[in-house]
Amino acid sequence: MRCPVLRKLTLIFSFCAVSLTQGHVLAAQVIPPIRGRIVDATNGAPIEGIEVELQFKTSEGWAQNIESKETAKTDSSGIFSLAGLTHPAKTPFGEFESYWLVVNGGPGENSPATQVLYNPLSNRRGSVVGDKRYFPLAVIFEPAACDRGWKATCLATTLKKEVQIQLVPTLDEISACQGIGDPRLRENCRQLNTYRAAFLHVGTYDEMKKGKQLCAEVDHVYQNCDACCDEIYEKIRQEKLALKKKK
Repeated sequence: MRCPVLRKLTLIFSFCAVSLTQGHVLAAQVIPPIRGRIVDATNGAPIEGIEVELQFKTSEGWAQNIESKETAKTDSSGIFSLAGLTHPAKTPFGEFESYWLVVNGGPGENSPATQVLYNPLSNRRGSVVGDKRYFPLAVIFEPAACDRGWKATCLATTLKKEVQIQLVPTLDEISACQGIGDPRLRENCRQLNTYRAAFLHVGTYDEMKKGKQLCAEVDHVYQNCDACCDEIYEKIRQEKLALKKKK
């Protein structure tokens, strides 16, 4: 004969498990349709052929997973459209964290900030990037989301039907950023192209010194970087020197 206490506990645990399971099965995250327009930050001209990828993050316990579900490309007017989706929980304890757009990133790339930091010239061997004329950008649908990373590679917005996205171009002359009217975009342009310029100056001693100075400036702005600009700069410089020796 089974102990009455154990039988009651078994019934209680079974009831809780069923309740939790039913609650999660009914829960599903709906990502609404997203439509927007992408233009050049310096002149407002529409950009055709820019890829936009919808990504989202789910978690179960300590495990986190990032998925890519839908992509679109801008037309001649710079317009893109994503149908959205309904994402049910895969397990009773799975949770939907957030979703965002990766604009002009490589396939499967979920962090434009990381992409810019480790591949500022878009020429690392084995890496696939977007349109090299422009820096990649994350568009996150949370008001304060960009506060957690490099703001120059992030746009926080609550708009989903008519998202206006201005991409910063890669410029040979950083002074060209001064032509941007929006102060925030102008500063983003300066930071991104300053960082990129640091990796162009790897030849003579004077060029290397200038590159180091530019790195220090970006490090001061982007304090959340896991590996400082100076270390990344030195690594890429060594790679370039090795390629020159092979030639």
